[in-house]
Amino acid sequence: MQYGRYVITFNGEIYNFLEIRQQLQQKNYVFTSESDTEVILAAYIEWGKDCLHKFNGMWAMAIWDNNEKKKLFLSRDRFGKKPLFYALIGNQLVFASEIESHFSFSTGSKTFKGFPVVFRASF
Repeated sequence: MQYGRYVITFNGEIYNFLEIRQQLQQKNYVFTSESDTEVILAAYIEWGKDCLHKFNGMWAMAIWDNNEKKKLFLSRDRFGKKPLFYALIGNQLVFASEIESHFSFSTGSKTFKGFPVVFRASF
């Protein structure tokens, strides 16, 4: 999902996203879907990393900020219900919520278990 300069990939569920959505609507955010992913991205835009304190749920996520600094924000839930594995393979940062994904990527494959790579950062 993309919103302006921000792009998110997300695995999980935010149980209280409707409450957060209402808070953001009071701040004039307009939503085009009923998904928690859209709410997560708007919360990050509004509160930055502090948005994590508002989330009740399980998740692994990455948010790419395509501004001049090209910032990548990675997060997982407090209890690790949705783990977040990351590795530096060659000059690329790869991440996924399943460790097996790294094995297929390190062989040169451009997929994680059949799904296209959404984010790839080179150094």
